Amino acid sequence: MPAVERISDRLERMTIANDVAGYLGVERGMVLDSFRKAVAERREKTLEGPQAALRHDERMLLNALLAQPEIAGEVIGELKSMEAIGAFSSRRIFQAIFRLSMRRAAG
Repeated sequence: MPAVERISDRLERMTIANDVAGYLGVERGMVLDSFRKAVAERREKTLEGPQAALRHDERMLLNALLAQPEIAGEVIGELKSMEAIGAFSSRRIFQAIFRLSMRRAAG
């Protein structure tokens, strides 16, 4: 089923449903219903958004650090000392950036 779920072409799925139904000895409609349910579940999963939205200040800081490496060195030192970073939903990203900056400075 997982392989069939990835097939986006409806006609191809119907052809496979015929083959599977014939092999299993069941009605094609049963197989197609199963395929439709699988595709609907896949769509629901892909439509899920992020679990926690980034705050505006987090997004701005991340953009600044990642898009402007020339200022990152100055900003990272200040950010490390801020306790507020620990409350950010993106704190693990910041922690990774801090570790990478330490490695670059040591190397």
